[in-house]
Amino acid sequence: MGEVFPLEIALRGLALVLWGAGERPEWHSEAACREANRDWFGDSTNPAERARRIDHARRVCALCPVRVECLRDAVGWESRSTVRAREAVGVLGGMSAAERRELYRRLPGLVGVGQERRRRRC
Repeated sequence: MGEVFPLEIALRGLALVLWGAGERPEWHSEAACREANRDWFGDSTNPAERARRIDHARRVCALCPVRVECLRDAVGWESRSTVRAREAVGVLGGMSAAERRELYRRLPGLVGVGQERRRRRC
């Protein structure tokens, strides 16, 4: 099964960017996924496998007490850059990568609002 992007690397990068030096926020210790199979939250090039993983991940996220915080941090990180928004991977906060990409497409003002946004010249 071909991995599009190893989830472990994505999560480490997200932790580094969001929380500096890999420190995780307090809510992370309450996350329902902290002991779940991380493969469930990653993408796959096989459509049937991807659908199965998304279904498993959503079941975990549905019971998670910090789902909103997880999604907020994921969207906050991805939306700072058009590249990250376009190349979102895995299930975070109960939303698949495709759903988050659709969110960014429908709300273009959301993308690039962070540090990487360039000022318009008048």
